[in-house]
Amino acid sequence: MDMRVNRFRSEKTFQTGRGNGRYLLAWLCIAVLAITFPAFAKNTEGERNPVLCDSEDPGQCFPIDGMAEVQGLFQNMKFGRAIDGDSFTADYHSVDIWGVAAPVPSHPASLASKWFLETLLKEGALTCKPIKPGIDRSTVMHCFVDGLDVGSLIVQMGMAAATEDYYQHEQDVAKQQGRGIWKQEIGQ
Repeated sequence: MDMRVNRFRSEKTFQTGRGNGRYLLAWLCIAVLAITFPAFAKNTEGERNPVLCDSEDPGQCFPIDGMAEVQGLFQNMKFGRAIDGDSFTADYHSVDIWGVAAPVPSHPASLASKWFLETLLKEGALTCKPIKPGIDRSTVMHCFVDGLDVGSLIVQMGMAAATEDYYQHEQDVAKQQGRGIWKQEIGQ
């Protein structure tokens, strides 16, 4: 390999048999970006931005990404890890999901509940609205992933119980169908 000093810059350039190696460096940078930032490697053709619709007025919908600017309520967040079935870390903050209560660690469904939440939040666009301060420096938040209500999804699957009337219908259906934590209660 031939090494020369460039007269115009104080850098050294490396000559390869096929030129100066710039193509190799460009491909290496593209590969690193594709691995580091999966959004660059994804095909976004035909995808739509998630929207949030008001349950009172179904015609009133907002794109989730633009909602933070419009209302100043929602925050885009980067998921970290699930703590248990109803809390997680995002942007180095502890978040408790509003309106739900997951099984305690001694419950047989506790680990499944935690894994379900982790799987649910791992990939999508996470947006949350702070509701109130939680326990131990956490924040209680109403969260959405790809426009879907996280609390509603985990209650529907029987991975948590509703603590607010807002999710009561989802809990009733999960109980009736014996999903998740309600599995033992079928036939009672």
